[in-house]
Amino acid sequence: MSKESLVAWEERDEVLRRRYQEALEAGMTDLEADRFARSDRDIGDLRRAVSKGCPKTLIARVVL
Repeated sequence: MSKESLVAWEERDEVLRRRYQEALEAGMTDLEADRFARSDRDIGDLRRAVSKGCPKTLIARVVL
């Protein structure tokens, strides 16, 4: 594997970790957060739902 490929994988993994962590903090379960992190859903949708006071019990329904 080339150095560029390795860097790209590391960056991808970091993005997945951040999306997963933010989803957990928003109130998603581990499984929901994993599903969100791997999806193509916009992280902005999650952030807007949180900032508008969406209940943690509904976050997954709103953004998944």
